[in-house]
Amino acid sequence: MLIFYIFGCTQTTLPVSTSGPETVTDDTDDTDDTVEDTATTESLDSGLHDTADTATTIDTEDTGSEPSIAYDMAYFKSTHNSYSGEERGGIHTQLDAGFRGLEFDIHDNDFQTVQDYQLGHYLPGNEVDQEHGNPNGILLSDWLNHVKEWSIANPEHAPITITLDLKDDLTDNASFVDGSMDRLNDILINTLGNNLFTPMYFENEWPSVDTLRNRYIIVLSGHEESRQLYKRDRGNNPSIAINEDGKVMEVHDSGSGTLWYWTGQMTTDGSVEWKRHGSYDTGQTPAIALNNDGWFVEVHQSYTMSTLWSRLGYIDDDYTPIFGDSEQYDSGVQPSIRFTNKSGFTLREIHQSQNTGANWDWEVTINPTNNSLAWGAHEQTADPLHDKNTDSSQDWIEVLTDVDKTAGSDTLLYQTQSGRQRIRYPQIAFVEYQHNNAAELIDSETWFAAVGSGSTSTLTSWNNAGLITRQWGFSETDSQNLMSPPNFPAVDSLSFDWYNDYDTQITFVE
Repeated sequence: MLIFYIFGCTQTTLPVSTSGPETVTDDTDDTDDTVEDTATTESLDSGLHDTADTATTIDTEDTGSEPSIAYDMAYFKSTHNSYSGEERGGIHTQLDAGFRGLEFDIHDNDFQTVQDYQLGHYLPGNEVDQEHGNPNGILLSDWLNHVKEWSIANPEHAPITITLDLKDDLTDNASFVDGSMDRLNDILINTLGNNLFTPMYFENEWPSVDTLRNRYIIVLSGHEESRQLYKRDRGNNPSIAINEDGKVMEVHDSGSGTLWYWTGQMTTDGSVEWKRHGSYDTGQTPAIALNNDGWFVEVHQSYTMSTLWSRLGYIDDDYTPIFGDSEQYDSGVQPSIRFTNKSGFTLREIHQSQNTGANWDWEVTINPTNNSLAWGAHEQTADPLHDKNTDSSQDWIEVLTDVDKTAGSDTLLYQTQSGRQRIRYPQIAFVEYQHNNAAELIDSETWFAAVGSGSTSTLTSWNNAGLITRQWGFSETDSQNLMSPPNFPAVDSLSFDWYNDYDTQITFVE
C-alpha cells in the first residue's frame, strides 16, 4: 500500500476498492473544430497561477548547473487517442520515440464487475489496440502500469503528461465502491504513486522540466460536470459533525431530493482531508451526529412529506460510512441531533412541529450490540434546535454554502482555524478547460486547456493568458503556426515527416 503525501505533508493511506454504473457522453476531443473560432480572455484573467487551497512543496532546485526550461514553457511530442495504435504504434513505441503527452479515453461502464475504469473511444474497448506490446485488456490500471513499466526502464525522462478523457458522467456513481471520483484518485495513487506531481504540490509557478523528470502529471478532460465537481461540490442545507479523533462527517441535500455525505480527517493545521463521498438516501434538511467510536446518527425530513427519518451507522477504518436502514421516528420539519457526550451513546434530537412551529425533542440511545436505536422520552421543549452547521471536539469546524470565486452560491465550503476552503476531492489531477466550458473550471489553481485542429485564434488567446495548451488532431496546417504553438500538439501518427520538421523549429523536450 502506498503512502501519499497530501494536504500539508500529512500521511494519507488511500486503499484500493471496486465497482460502478454507466453513461456515455459525446466524444469531446473529436468535435469538428477545424474552423477558426474566437475566444476572449476575460474569464481567464482572475485565476491565473493561483495556488491550490492546500499545497505541499517539493524540491524545485535543478541538479544541473543551469536550470532547464519551466514545464509550462516547454513543448512535448504528444498523441491523440494514444491507445488506438494504428499509425501511432504501441504506447512503449510512442514513449521510445520521445512522446511525453498521452491521452486515454475512459468509461465507467460495468465498474462493479471489472472494478476499474475501461479504455475505449465511443464504448469500452472501442478502437483499443491490445497488440503491439500494449496491455492485453482495457482496464485503466493496466495501461497506467504499462506506462510506469516504461518509465522505470528509462529513468531521467521528461515528465509524462497523461490526459484522461472522461467519456461518462462520474458524478452519478453513488460512492467510492461504485466508481466515484475518489476511486479514480485511488487508482492514480496506487498505480503511479509518489511520482505523481499534483496540484497540491504546486506553488505559484511551475518547476523546471528537469525537476519533474520521472514524474507523471494527470489532466482530466471530457465530461464537463465531472470536471467541475472534481474541483468543488455543490449542495444545500449542510450539516457537520466531528469527534475527538478528528474524524469528520458532513451531510447535505441536493435540492432535488437526494442526500449526500462526505467523510474526512482533520489534520494538525486544521484543514480536512476529504476521503469518501457518495449518496445514501432521499430527503431534505439532513443533520448528523458522530461519537468518538465512529458511530453516527443521521436524521432528515422526507423530500415530499413532513415525516422524519433516521439512519444509524458507523465510519469504518477506510472512512467509508456504513448506513443502517432508514426508519421513520416522527413527523415534523428541521430535524437536528447531537450526542450528549461524544464518548457515550446517548443523543438528543430536536425538531420543529410542522403545524405549530414549536420545538420537540427525543432522547435517543444507540445499542451497538444489535446496531439499533432506542427512542425514549419525547416532549415539547423551549430549547432551540441544535446548531447543525458547526461542531467542536478537540477542534471546531463549520460548514456553509457560498459563492467561491466564479463557482455558484451552492458551493459547499468548510471553515476551521486554517480558514475557509472548498469541500472537494483531494486534487490529485489537474483539470482541463475547453472552449465554452464554465468559467469555474479556470478560476482556481493552475489549469490546462485544449482545443481541436484549426482553432488558431483560441489557441493564441489561451497561450497569451498563460494556459498550458493541448491541440488534438494536430495537422500539418496547424504546424505552420510557429508564433503561438500548443505545449502538447497531439497527432494521430508517429510517422509524419512534417511533425519531425516541426520538432526542429520549436524543439520538443524529451
